[in-house]
Amino acid sequence: MKYEKEFNTIKEILYPDIDRSFLGFSGEDDASQIIQYTPMMMRSIAIMHAVAETIRECPHEIATAVNMIKSWIEKHEVVRILGAGRALLAASIGGNRLAHGGAIISFMGGMTPMPNTCVGGGIIAVSASGRTEHVITAMQKAKALNPNIQILGIAKNSQQAEAFIDSCDCFIGIRNRALAMANPLFALADEEEMAIAELLDGLIVQAGTELGFTEDTWRKGHEDIGPTGPYSIKDK
Repeated sequence: MKYEKEFNTIKEILYPDIDRSFLGFSGEDDASQIIQYTPMMMRSIAIMHAVAETIRECPHEIATAVNMIKSWIEKHEVVRILGAGRALLAASIGGNRLAHGGAIISFMGGMTPMPNTCVGGGIIAVSASGRTEHVITAMQKAKALNPNIQILGIAKNSQQAEAFIDSCDCFIGIRNRALAMANPLFALADEEEMAIAELLDGLIVQAGTELGFTEDTWRKGHEDIGPTGPYSIKDK
């Protein structure tokens, strides 16, 4: 049966003490159905591996990025999120979190304009390929207008991303070294896009943790009158 070998490998890694029916499927028809969807598990492992490899191979860049984010949080800096398509959507998760931390967030193409470069602050630029032209153009223009703006960039680690990398004060290049169990389920740049979401959100939570943030700190930064809440300080 196709993917049965991969399914058994995943089960041995993640669920060594649980039998074949660990997801509630006991009959052969049910077993073949879950094996059919093993590629979804393989895809998740590939994304997790890309994130882990990036962190392992970029400890200096990770530390620099965390310190940049800590400064933005402490100073309530303006931070612009630059990206396009699904990469921008991926970065919006971290941007949302960074707003909870106290930074002033705006998005390229958002409902309200990004603040003028004269106010300084920072930029988080994302691109799955590292070659998104209008993102690179905006990064270069920001630096030309105000060299004090700090740019954190996250994109695929590629020689073709040279212009993107050169525009960053801190660049984190996504690694996706081939696994023995290759990802058979992909569409365009989905591994890089999902890695952007996980890496950026992780960097921001790490920064908050190093600043001593508690659940109440994050709650205090969360809106509490709209549909995503209500969040407020917990009763003691």
